[in-house]
Amino acid sequence: MRGPTVIAALSVACYQPSFFAAVKLSGVALGTLVAIGSAPVFAGLMEIVLGERPSRTWMLATALALGGCAALLAPGGSPMQPLGTVLALAAGASYAAFTVASRRLVLHLRSPDAAMAVVFVAGAALLLPVLVAQDLSWLASARGVAMVAWLGVAATAAAYWLFARGLVRLSAATATTLDLAEPLTATLLGVLLLGERPGFQALIGGALIAAGLLLLTLGPQQRTASS
Repeated sequence: MRGPTVIAALSVACYQPSFFAAVKLSGVALGTLVAIGSAPVFAGLMEIVLGERPSRTWMLATALALGGCAALLAPGGSPMQPLGTVLALAAGASYAAFTVASRRLVLHLRSPDAAMAVVFVAGAALLLPVLVAQDLSWLASARGVAMVAWLGVAATAAAYWLFARGLVRLSAATATTLDLAEPLTATLLGVLLLGERPGFQALIGGALIAAGLLLLTLGPQQRTASS
């Protein structure tokens, strides 16, 4: 399974700089929604190319969730930078490729832990030249160490440990669509923890995302291979 391993590692290495550059250029909301929102579409197309046909349930659920993302994004009114758009789409395509390749690796190795360990160690090695060129003085502070620990353990290790186990039972297209829970969760946290009051469009967007995720979770997940 050298091919899926290489593709997954390269995708991890491409996703990180593309995503953070997109966020820097276009803002957190726009960059994140374009990257995460495009990933299910890219994953579905990749699976079709590989001979797998996503179910109608996935298509409908993805359409609902993407419509919800668009509604969440609309109230901001911030223009998307052209380069930011390209980078966000590159991040979405990279994430989709990572998911498709990782699923094949997980099923082949029969060990989600081993698959994620191999992919992320290889991806980190590819990004080492970028790390060397950066100013790392902030790591000497307690706040810097705490941030690295949080991002490394909670946001990355724990998240992808759970994600890999989901890939055992779900298609790559379904897994990336379920990731659209992220903007919905961010909206809910903003309301509950930050006292934000979303407008009517944001409420509609949240409801559409929730409907899409609920449909995908409760609906049939069978996929058929094209002949």
